[in-house]
Amino acid sequence: MGCGDHVLLRRIHYRAEDEFESACAAYARCVKPGGALAAAFLVRSAGYVVADRPFPVLYLSADSIETLFARYADGVKAERIGMVKREIRSGYSGFVFLTGIAR
Repeated sequence: MGCGDHVLLRRIHYRAEDEFESACAAYARCVKPGGALAAAFLVRSAGYVVADRPFPVLYLSADSIETLFARYADGVKAERIGMVKREIRSGYSGFVFLTGIAR
């Protein structure tokens, strides 16, 4: 993941909390102070299976995402979108959309 004057778009699968926190910190630091942060996260994952091998994933919530980004940004807001009891996509039942202003 690189920084610069470009918009960063990336799809990443997180399996460990430290890996997730490191990636979020790197993203937040790429935005110039005063710049807008925006990110979307698939949440409530139960993990997934590939070739009969289970892959557990990090359970994310709006609160955990907001708390993490509050370390790097002001006015952080994590909004739950489309939270449903059934899965939207295999293993996921909603999104969290995050916004904030980089420090």
